[in-house]
Amino acid sequence: MRKIGLQFLLILPLTTFGQSISYLENTVLYSNPAARINGKFLSTNSFNFDYTLQNRKLTNPRLTVFSYSKIDFKNFQFGIGTNSFIGEYFRSSTLKLDANYSFQLSDNLNLAVGLGANINQYGFYNTTSSPEFSPSVSSRFVGLKGGLMLQGKQFRTGLTVNNFNEPKFTIFNDTLIAKYSLGFYADYRFRINENWSLTPQINIAANNQLNTFLGISAYYKKLQFGTSIIGHGFSFFAGYTFNDKFMVSVISKFDRPLLNNGKLNQNTMLNFSFQVPKIKKEKSEKL
Repeated sequence: MRKIGLQFLLILPLTTFGQSISYLENTVLYSNPAARINGKFLSTNSFNFDYTLQNRKLTNPRLTVFSYSKIDFKNFQFGIGTNSFIGEYFRSSTLKLDANYSFQLSDNLNLAVGLGANINQYGFYNTTSSPEFSPSVSSRFVGLKGGLMLQGKQFRTGLTVNNFNEPKFTIFNDTLIAKYSLGFYADYRFRINENWSLTPQINIAANNQLNTFLGISAYYKKLQFGTSIIGHGFSFFAGYTFNDKFMVSVISKFDRPLLNNGKLNQNTMLNFSFQVPKIKKEKSEKL
């Protein structure tokens, strides 16, 4: 049971955070504390709702609610996010806090350094004896992370170190250690013409195994669509941007988790995000 629980905790962040019109941006913002939002916006805010009735044993029914916001303040940016997961026998919640500082290397190139913390609370529940979901086993741990992000006019690339404090956590009567992991991310925006552009991305996470995430998004005016592939699943997504500030998208995910006897699962997620532009100060004319 200890091995199953540990695999579940490691797989959950990978299966939860898919990619959509905002997640192309917000997955990176959430995973690397050094990732920055566009300088012309005061803040970027994302909300994701994921619900499925499929039989996933430990995770049936599944409800995941995710939110993340990043705020710009001069050379600093601050992020705050929450992620809540409710299953039939398992619940978890995470509070994420991060901050970064950017150094301008040239007109179109900057380097950001970031630090962050994830406060994780989780528990296993016995619904047979406790229909009201009173916890039978629960635990909490804090994982610290750091990151670097190099961002140019059409590209960005970065490194992340997760759980560099190697926090301890418990599953039933076993005490385990969340080993540190390394992450690499890169993307590039190809502008084809006035209406079309493509953005491929790669995200590699290395802990006790290597996980590679590949994705590509196509942009046509205010429409975005694309696909992403990870080791045990893939997804399709489409979204539309309103007034250059509000984004609504749908993501259809297919995965083959270890906890469902290798059966292919499908579920649909809805995402809404919005950006708050900075107020432009008008220069007063001299008399």
